[in-house]
This record gives sequence, structure tokens and C-alpha cells, in this order.
Amino acid sequence: MKAILIHPYNRTVEYVDVKSGRDLNSWIKGSISMGHMFDNGDILYADDDGIGEGLDALAGRGEVFRVCQFDLGLHQTYFGIGIIVGDEDEVGEITDVKTPIEEIRQRISFIWPRALAASGKQN
Repeated sequence: MKAILIHPYNRTVEYVDVKSGRDLNSWIKGSISMGHMFDNGDILYADDDGIGEGLDALAGRGEVFRVCQFDLGLHQTYFGIGIIVGDEDEVGEITDVKTPIEEIRQRISFIWPRALAASGKQN
């Protein structure tokens, strides 16, 4: 299924092919939770441990990509990687994302800690 992957460390928003709903954890690189349901039924999944992992990374005890956040103008910002998928079909499998990628690219803001941005760290 076609999904939209949001990677704040890389500052990218791109289409990816997700094999099934069980595959989402591997894209997020951790446990997932539903972050938002869009009006068209698309669902944003984010890192369930994002805040804790982000704070650990800020303290130097975690993966550096986890300190970066993204904001889509919703009810909160999200630490770590996010993925937007379509709603579920009649047998419970996710479907292709309906939200155009350009809409997400226009709405998104990436948030990097000043210390990380000043360090010049890259992928």
C-alpha cells in the first residue's frame, strides 16, 4: 500500500510502499500509536515512545534522529518518524493514503534542537 513517510531528521516527506499494517513498526523504528485521523480517513501513526526517546536522545542516551520533531498544524508535534496510511478496508488491512503528498509538504514544519542544528550533524 502507498503511504507517506515523514522523517524529521532527514527533513523528508516521501511515498513508500507498506506491505501491511504489521509492517508499520519497521518504518517508525519502534512501537507505534495513532497520532491523528484525517477527515478523509487517513491515519497518522507516530512513535509511541517518541517523547521519552526524544528526551533520552537530547541527553545523549539515544539515537540522534529521535530528537527531531515534525508539526503538521494538528493538536501536537511528534518526535521521531511518522507515517500516514489510508483507512482500513473491510478485512482490517490498511489502504493507500488519500492525502496528496504535496498537501503534507506544504503543512509540515521540521523542528530540530538548536544544539543539533549548530553541530552540523547529518544523516
